[in-house]
Amino acid sequence: MPIERIDRSMVEAGPGRSPESPPKFSETVRSDGSGKSGQAVSMGDRIVDLNRDALLDRQGAVIALRPRAWLVLKFLAQRAGRLVEKNELLEEVWADCVVTEDSLVQAIGDIRRALGDAGRTALRTLPRRGYTLMPDQVRSQTAGINIGDRLRAKAEKRFVGRASELAELDNALAAESGGTQLYFVHGPGGIGKTTLLERLRNDARRAGIVCASIDASAMAPTPTAMVAAIAEDIALIETTATLQDIGAAMASSDCRLLLIDSFDAIGDASGWVREKLLPALPAQVRIVVAGRNAPDTLWTTHPLWSEAMRCIQLNSLSREESSHLLEAHAVDKAAHQAIVELSHGQS
Repeated sequence: MPIERIDRSMVEAGPGRSPESPPKFSETVRSDGSGKSGQAVSMGDRIVDLNRDALLDRQGAVIALRPRAWLVLKFLAQRAGRLVEKNELLEEVWADCVVTEDSLVQAIGDIRRALGDAGRTALRTLPRRGYTLMPDQVRSQTAGINIGDRLRAKAEKRFVGRASELAELDNALAAESGGTQLYFVHGPGGIGKTTLLERLRNDARRAGIVCASIDASAMAPTPTAMVAAIAEDIALIETTATLQDIGAAMASSDCRLLLIDSFDAIGDASGWVREKLLPALPAQVRIVVAGRNAPDTLWTTHPLWSEAMRCIQLNSLSREESSHLLEAHAVDKAAHQAIVELSHGQS
């Protein structure tokens, strides 16, 4: 793919320029001088059309981006698959004015939101260095639906009840949820905590909200392991990511939700989560923790969390909800039996 550069000689400079006023760049051309780029970079259901100078959905509709955010996306798309340093982006896109790195972070957040579901994996942050755009053409991910996607879809169809709990947790998805920063879901094993968190994560993704999710039972109960798990989930490439890197990546991606399942498995690291991890996260992030036990007094009397935490106890489903759940399982069982009978008939 030929690389196009932004012609900075055509930028209108001046003290009155603002970081978001539209810069005037020259028309970009192919290296063969044809005058048409003819390039399209696909990421899920989004297409960066460098010929039309626009981000499109699969139906061809233009997805609006502010001028500087578009130029960042275009610059990354022209260099798809490789690291683009932060300074390189700042020098190319904001050559006509003096800005801080916050302008770049804001542009990256705009791009991730515009990319929708693909934003978390297609646009990767390398802490303290820069960004890499990983479109479908160069991503190593297997195309199509994987086993996890299929099982999650089936599980969501079987989800019933919990209307009041979901209504309360929907506040975590709101842009502003008052003083509640942490939601602590607790209840006995098998009551449906993991299913509830999975539903919340799906709701967030459908709403275009970037969400990070980890399962404490699948890792060592140490701060290092937790940071690594969060880094992996939000598609950080650097394996030695720090707590500061996590915060910066969440801010740049506009991540607004962190889900921690099986919180009891954290054990002694609970204190580190309470004192170090959660306070270091960006202000827009809401946290939903799920575990068998209710939070102890170290949480409920804590000067930071006593007023910012909401506890949600899961109880057994009502008789009506249980009936709906049994009906859903009966449908799955009947479908399975039909498949077995069909396979026997063909043998």
